[in-house]
Amino acid sequence: MERTALINASPGAVYGLLVNLKTYDSWMIWNQIDPNMKKQYGDTTEGSGAWYKWQSNNPNVGNGKLTILEAIPPQKVVTLLEFEGSDAAMGGWVYWSSIR
Repeated sequence: MERTALINASPGAVYGLLVNLKTYDSWMIWNQIDPNMKKQYGDTTEGSGAWYKWQSNNPNVGNGKLTILEAIPPQKVVTLLEFEGSDAAMGGWVYWSSIR
């Protein structure tokens, strides 16, 4: 699946939000559904290899882990999203310099 959105911000500003897991509370839907979820971060919270696990009693959020697999400034962020009890899913964001 692919979605495209026009964001009125510089690629660097958007990349900075995507590559830093500490910013996810401000925009990640799962974090907003349950702001009281318990989070555990890895040794780093930014860039390739950064991860966090969460636990939530909210059945719409559940438990899981998000890992940044690849980070190429300011063009690309690839993630692995693992919900407990489900298959893992890869996702990410790519900067396009012009609308297709």
